[in-house]
Amino acid sequence: MKFQKFLITILIVVCSAVFSFAQNFKGIIYDELQQPIIILDDAIVTAQKLKENAAASYDLIQKQAIAKNNLGQDLPYLLNQIPATVITSDAGTGIGYTGIRIRGTDASRTNVTINGIPLNDAESQGTFLVNLPDLASSIDNIQVQRGVGSSINGAGAFGASINIQTEHNIDSAGFELASGSGSFGTKKWMGKFSTGQLKNNWSFAGRASHIQSDGYIKNSAATLNSYFFNANYITKNAIWKLNIFSGLEKTFLAWEGVPIDSLKTNRTYNPIAANYKDQYDQYAQTHYQSFYTKLLNAHASYTIGLHLTNGKGFFQEFKYDQAFASIGFDTLFVGADTINSTNLLRRRWLANQFKGIVFSYQNTINSRLHLQAGAAANVYDGQHFAEVVWAQYASQSLPQQNIFDGTGLKKEANIYFKIDYEFKPKFNAYLDLQTRLIRYRLGGENIYLMNISQNANFLFFNPKLGLSFTPNNKEVFYISYSIANKEPNRDDLIGNLSRSKKALAEQLADIELGWKYQNSKIRSAWNVYYMNYKNQLIPTGKLNDVGESIRENCAQSYRLGIEWNGMLAISSSLSIGANASLSANKILNYTDVLYNYDPINYSIIDTIDQQYQKTNLAYSPAIIIGAVINYQFSKSIGFSLQNKYVGKQYLDNTSSNEKMIDAFMVNDLIINYSKPLKNKTSLNLDIKLANILNTKYVANGYTYSYLVGGEKTTAVYYYPQATRSILLGLSLKF
Repeated sequence: MKFQKFLITILIVVCSAVFSFAQNFKGIIYDELQQPIIILDDAIVTAQKLKENAAASYDLIQKQAIAKNNLGQDLPYLLNQIPATVITSDAGTGIGYTGIRIRGTDASRTNVTINGIPLNDAESQGTFLVNLPDLASSIDNIQVQRGVGSSINGAGAFGASINIQTEHNIDSAGFELASGSGSFGTKKWMGKFSTGQLKNNWSFAGRASHIQSDGYIKNSAATLNSYFFNANYITKNAIWKLNIFSGLEKTFLAWEGVPIDSLKTNRTYNPIAANYKDQYDQYAQTHYQSFYTKLLNAHASYTIGLHLTNGKGFFQEFKYDQAFASIGFDTLFVGADTINSTNLLRRRWLANQFKGIVFSYQNTINSRLHLQAGAAANVYDGQHFAEVVWAQYASQSLPQQNIFDGTGLKKEANIYFKIDYEFKPKFNAYLDLQTRLIRYRLGGENIYLMNISQNANFLFFNPKLGLSFTPNNKEVFYISYSIANKEPNRDDLIGNLSRSKKALAEQLADIELGWKYQNSKIRSAWNVYYMNYKNQLIPTGKLNDVGESIRENCAQSYRLGIEWNGMLAISSSLSIGANASLSANKILNYTDVLYNYDPINYSIIDTIDQQYQKTNLAYSPAIIIGAVINYQFSKSIGFSLQNKYVGKQYLDNTSSNEKMIDAFMVNDLIINYSKPLKNKTSLNLDIKLANILNTKYVANGYTYSYLVGGEKTTAVYYYPQATRSILLGLSLKF
C-alpha cells in the first residue's frame, strides 16, 4: 500500500506540472512561411497494415473501442470479439498470464509487432503480454490480420498477425488519473499526461500503471507495474519519435492447471501451491524504440528505426527428490548414510537482449501504382541458467551457484517488396515478396546438464499475391494466395538431442476468398480460407530422453473454414453486431505414441503406435460465435452486451471425447458513463459485469496418457475461468 500511495502522489505531481507547462506553451506548429506542417505517418507501421480494399481478412480496433473495454485485463481480452478467437487465463481473471488462439493457432504462431518491431520471443516464438501490463492504455489502434497476412518483421504468421500501434502526436495537452477495483482483489491505478504540440516542435506523453489481482485460482496473485513514455520532434517534412516502455511483473504460478477430478469439487485448486506456496514468476522487460520518418516529396517517404529490448527474470519452483547427478552435486555421505538426491527450491533464469534496425520506404508513383519496400536486421542474445535457492541436502553447492548455463544467439534479416497496381478502374492487384534469413547458434547445457550445442540455419521465400474487385463504393470482392515459412523453436531443436532427424521448418500455403459490403447502416464481411500445412510441428505423445513431451513434423494438415462478421445500425442509439466462424481442422495421417512402463521400476517396456486418419487438430473448435448489442441511452451513458460461444475443443490430436474441453457460452455486460465537467474536464465511469450468468467453464487444458503394466491411465488438466465478477474503473480527464 505504501508503494501505491507513493506512486499516485508522484503521478499527480508530475501530471499537474506537465499539464501546467503544456497550457502555457502549447500551440499549432508553423514553419517559417506560417504554413501548417504535415504530420507524417510512420512508414514502417503503414507498410505492415492492410488497406480497406485489401485482398485479406482483418479487423481494426480503434483507440475509442479499446478505452471502453480497458479495465486492467490483459490485451487478449480486448480482442475477444474478433472472429475465430479464443482467449484464456491461467489465473482465470485475465490478469497475469493470458493466452489467445486465432483460427486454432496459439501465440507462438501469431506474429505480434509494436510499431513494426517484433514482440515475439525469438527463441520460444511466444508472446508474453504479461511483461507489458496495461499496454492498452497507450495504444492508438490494433489491426488483426487472419491467415498469413502481409509481410511483416519477425516470425512467420501461421494463423494471424497482431499489429499494435502506440499513441503518438497527441494534438492537445491534458492528463488523466484513473483508478479501478473489482472481484478477486483486483485493483488498478494509472496516471497519464500529454503536452500536445509545443511551439518548439516537441511533444511529450507518458503513462504509469499499477495493477494487482489475487486471481480466481488459489495462489495465482499478480502484481504488475509498467510505464510508457513518448517524445516527438516534428519539422516541415520529417518527424523523430522515441518510445520507451517497460513492465515488471510478479505472478504466482498457476500454469499446472486443475486436475479433472478436482474440477467439480474444488475448481480453484492449485496443485503447485499445494506443494509449496512461494512459487512465482518475476520478469522485467524494457523496450526502446526510435524512428525517423522523412517525407521526400508529396508521394514518397521512408522510415528508419532502431530498437532495443532488455529482459531479465526467473521463475521459482519447488522440486521433490532431485537426483544430485541432475544438478551437478556430488554424492553426500553422512555417517553410514549415502545421499544422492534432495528436495530443493530453484530459480530458472532468462536474461536476454533483442536489438536491431528496421527500414521501410513507400512511394505512390501515380494514381494507379503504389510501391513499398522494407528490410530489417535483428540480433537476439539469450542466456538460460538456474540456481538453487535452498536445498535440504546441499552437498558442495555455493550461494548463487549456477547449476546449468545455456545460450542462444539468433541473427535474422528480411527484405520485402510490395506493389499495388490498379490495372482497371475496378480491379486492384498486389504482389508481396519477402525473403528471410535466420542463423541460430545454441550452446552450453539444458536443465538436465545435457550439451545442446548446435547450429540451425534457414532461408525462406514468402510470396503473396492477391486480386480485388470493387464494383462500387460499397463492395469489395477479393482472392489471395500466400506462402509462409516458419523455423522450429528452441524446444523443438533441443527437446530430443538423440534423434537423428532434426525438426524441420514448417510451411503454410493460405488461400483466402472474400466479400465485404458496407453502407451507412450495414457492414458485412464473408471470408473463406484454406490453410494447407506442410511439416507442421505437433505433439504426438512421444517423449524425449528425460520424459518430456516433444513436437514432431507431420506431413500434411489443413484448416478449412468460413468466417463472417457484421454490424447493423438499427438507429442512432442502437446497433447489433455478430461474427461466426465454422471450420474443419484436420491431420491427414497421425500416429499417436503411447508408452508402456514396467510397474516395478517404471522403465519403458515398449511403445504402442495408434494410427488415425483425418483426425482433428487439438485446440481448434469447429464453431465460434460472437455477438454484441450496443445501446446508447443518452450522450452520457451506454451499454454493451457481449456474448461468446466456443464449440468443443480436443486437448490432443486423437479426437477423444475423454480428452476434451466442453463447449461454453459466456456473456459480459459493459456499462460506460461519461460526464463533461467544466474547463474541458470529464468524468468517466466504466463497469464490466463479466460472466453475468455465472457459467462454470474452462477455455484451455492439456492431457497425457500412458500404460503401466498394460493398464492405461489418462491425465487431464483444465484451466477454469472465473465465475461471475465485476470490474469498476473511474477516470478523470483534464
